[in-house]
Amino acid sequence: MIVTQSGALLADNSLPNLEFNGFGTLGVVHSDEQNADFINDPFASQGAGYSHDWSAEVDSRLGLQATLHLTPKLSSVVQVVSEKRYDGSYAPEIEWANVQYDITPNLSFRVGRMVQSSFMASEHRKVNYATPWVRPPQEVYRLMPVANFDGVDMRYRYPVGETTNELQLNFGGGSVDYSTGSIDASDSWGVSHRTHWGMPPCSPATAN
Repeated sequence: MIVTQSGALLADNSLPNLEFNGFGTLGVVHSDEQNADFINDPFASQGAGYSHDWSAEVDSRLGLQATLHLTPKLSSVVQVVSEKRYDGSYAPEIEWANVQYDITPNLSFRVGRMVQSSFMASEHRKVNYATPWVRPPQEVYRLMPVANFDGVDMRYRYPVGETTNELQLNFGGGSVDYSTGSIDASDSWGVSHRTHWGMPPCSPATAN
């Protein structure tokens, strides 16, 4: 079962302005496995199966996002997500916190905290109703335990025929805590390319 809610509040069309968005998922999972828990996050403390036959902790989360448009070219976004953590709490964590500057309509730079763009739905993987699955395939998305990074990011968009292409470069580092320690990913870099046919790419500030 998935229940989602999203809303936006925009002051007016003048700049600067502040926009608020929210998303949430209430998911209930059942498992009859008696020897292990089914979990969504590899660092989650409990799930469905061994701990409980039914669990609302596997997929349930709440996210709030504030986007400040300072000028037509300069904006900032902060997103906080609350979900089950490795220590059993729902303490909110900062998923996004960055400043974006659009040099041209097709070239933009960001600095701050962002999400690694390793896979197609990486940036909006936690907005469940924005994906075709109940949750992103764990065989793929669990390969990257450190999903966020603090650093710099560049995006360049260019059309080719009926397609819109997007080249993204990023550099930075991040870490994730778990019950017995932490995983660090310092000085990491990435290169990704997407081709969209018949539709423009999703804006990074509102994707997640």
